[in-house]
Amino acid sequence: MYSEVLAYDEGPINKLKHAGFQEEMRLKEDAWHGTSYVDYVYLGLFREEWLQRRLSYIADLATLSLWAERRIEQESPSGEKETD
Repeated sequence: MYSEVLAYDEGPINKLKHAGFQEEMRLKEDAWHGTSYVDYVYLGLFREEWLQRRLSYIADLATLSLWAERRIEQESPSGEKETD
């Protein structure tokens, strides 16, 4: 599998790397974005690696989801955090 991402967009790059993708190639100043050229980053992951890592990755996502739900439950209707 592979993904191509503009280098200025670090959020998706970090998520892909967390999932096991590795930077395979970088095309320097290949795309025009806004007022300047930016790099294109290509990240790749072999199918076998994904199959080995996917359960761990899904467990990480579930943990983050539960954490977010608990944070929301702790907030009062006005949006402020409740104190113990």
